[in-house]
Amino acid sequence: MSTLYYETQRGSTLCHHGIKGQKWGVQNGPPYPLQENKNNATMNMNYDRFSTIRLSKKECGHVMHELQTNISRIQRANDIIHKCIGDYSYTAINNHDGTFRIVSRRRIK
Repeated sequence: MSTLYYETQRGSTLCHHGIKGQKWGVQNGPPYPLQENKNNATMNMNYDRFSTIRLSKKECGHVMHELQTNISRIQRANDIIHKCIGDYSYTAINNHDGTFRIVSRRRIK
């Protein structure tokens, strides 16, 4: 951040002139793009055709916790996530707002 000190007739003054190299009218925003990637073919798919499965409160809480904390950045960018948790393999649809919709559960043999 650039800061200028200069002497005036009344004394020292501290002036703030923004961030060095930043253009006028541009504010610091999030370090990631807010718009969805339009080139991604999966973004155009309609995931409403997958019905959400019903889980018990305990199982749903456990699965949601695992999905929110134990997936990689690459998995988080995908629309569909496959994750093995306990004795089951879950398929979830990423809502891209930190929530997931579980659409299938298969027992691992």
